[in-house]
Amino acid sequence: MKTLNVCLLLSAALLTGCATTAIDPQLCGAADWEKVGWVDGREGRPLSYKQEHTRSCKGREPLDPIGYDRGWEKGQLEYCTVANAHEVGLWGRPFNSICPKEREKELLEAHSQGAALLRKRSELQEMEKKIAEEKERRDKDESVVNHISQAYHLLAGTSPTQGMENQAAQMREDMNRLEAGAPPRISTPAFEQGMRQAYDTFGAVVGLVAGFGSGHAIQGRYKTDGWKWTVGEAAMIGSMIVVSRSECPVNERPSGDINAEPARCASSWPMVTMLAWLGFRVWQTVDLFGHDGSSRYAVGVSPQGLQVVYNF
Repeated sequence: MKTLNVCLLLSAALLTGCATTAIDPQLCGAADWEKVGWVDGREGRPLSYKQEHTRSCKGREPLDPIGYDRGWEKGQLEYCTVANAHEVGLWGRPFNSICPKEREKELLEAHSQGAALLRKRSELQEMEKKIAEEKERRDKDESVVNHISQAYHLLAGTSPTQGMENQAAQMREDMNRLEAGAPPRISTPAFEQGMRQAYDTFGAVVGLVAGFGSGHAIQGRYKTDGWKWTVGEAAMIGSMIVVSRSECPVNERPSGDINAEPARCASSWPMVTMLAWLGFRVWQTVDLFGHDGSSRYAVGVSPQGLQVVYNF
């Protein structure tokens, strides 16, 4: 139960962009406070943030301060790395002051490098957008001046947007230089495992409600397993529709009149197919909740934040 609730916390973090919110009061009694502390530390929240959880759990089972502190220290170690500081800058987020004073300088430098890389990427995207818009404008311009300009650039072997393209090329060089000097990307197995558990749990819940292999898709298993449930459920529902609309044989028509409106068969097959579909859904749900966690996706980071890359 504790693992499930922590997974639910992580799922909520994924959906809210890891917003700074205290624990849901309903989860206070079942929470694994060491894991809650680890999540807070990993997100750069100060140790004093446990007071938010304490207030949220007021009147309920109290927070375990020893377990929370132990988890927070583990999360802090993962947050206070050069690689993570660079990534946080690349996300466009501030770097929180929860790290040892003697490491602040190198961490803030790494954060600044990440922020600079983000700016260069944004500037390059904006410049490429301007180039595309200018080319589109010139393609639609039927004026004599534009035709003369195009003829000139054609003879000169240049482009009407040459100046902007040169700026874009310089931006790419600057961006490549910043990327070359970036530290290795973060690798935090515990954090990634937590995210995988969150996606596996979320996928199981979605599969329970929606079915049709949707849960397997969230778990990153659609290509190998999920498609079977999509085809199977579609076939089951198709069978139910066909059976429910089937007509009685000729000798069961009212008064034996072959021209009379056929009656519906009083058959048990619709119920049989419905029970088969429900059994299929239960089997699918058991497969989702019984998944061993070896999801076929990778948890990583991008300029937009946490990213899950599926292998379809």
